Amino acid sequence: MSPRRLLLCAALALSLSCPAEEPVDARAFIEALLGASSACEDSFLARAEPVFVGAQLAAQVEVSILTFERNLANAKVEFSRPAYNACLAAARAEECATLSSETGPCSSVFRGKLDADEVCAEAVECAPGLSCFQERDQCGVCRPNAVIGDTCADRNCESGAFCDEGTCTAEPSPTQYAAGDTCAAASGCGGMLTGLACVDTLCAPMVLVVETEACDIGIGAVRYCIDSSSTHVCEAGVCSRRPDVGSACTAGGACDATTGACVDGQCLDEGQAGDTCTNGYGCRLGTRCSGGTCSSFTNVPAPPSCE
Repeated sequence: MSPRRLLLCAALALSLSCPAEEPVDARAFIEALLGASSACEDSFLARAEPVFVGAQLAAQVEVSILTFERNLANAKVEFSRPAYNACLAAARAEECATLSSETGPCSSVFRGKLDADEVCAEAVECAPGLSCFQERDQCGVCRPNAVIGDTCADRNCESGAFCDEGTCTAEPSPTQYAAGDTCAAASGCGGMLTGLACVDTLCAPMVLVVETEACDIGIGAVRYCIDSSSTHVCEAGVCSRRPDVGSACTAGGACDATTGACVDGQCLDEGQAGDTCTNGYGCRLGTRCSGGTCSSFTNVPAPPSCE
């Protein structure tokens, strides 16, 4: 409830029944935020791989909910109800500029309380202007971010920079591509990230094709078989459904990743979290092959315990 509404309710409390403020709902907040972010991006990748992207989004929701609830319970982190309300409203209205702003309400729902040189377990615990400088899975120290040109031997680089041989260096601007631009076949035009392929030295829009339609593969592919990373495959120039459990794998060693995995040339009811794997096709959708074992997208290590 806004401060103005609260004052109005207080002033008229004897004659009005003011609605109670909605309780903080981590799931509703995260689902609205990530759903709006996906809608704002509207990338070719999301349209070309809805099954895979949907699985990743579902996993990200669960991980983000756990992070949100951990932040709420963290005494080293301050929760801002006004920022939460404003961010949730922006997400529900799909206000893309507000959601992407580094100074908008979504960036200040949680703020760290730790000052410089205090021990931290993760970045969110450090006060604005500071970040947690730490080794992987180790406790760190809150320190001011280093700017471009400064040393990054003992602190993190500011946004838009990275640590290059001990010095903060500006991140290169991403290459921009547009239909009709001149291109080289070896480098392409961004492919799935831009929806453009290099055809006869010119960037051309890629198109999505469905099952039984002609398709292409490679850096110059224009006709992309939808859901090629999960349920379909472009094989022999035709967009086809991947084989299900009980069938032989495709020529490339793939199966319908929503039902099983390719093991020794056969599609089996395998590839779940904890199963062994030797490559990406050995794990079903929602998991990935890591260190010879299928690991769930939601299997993200918690920060260390630091006092």
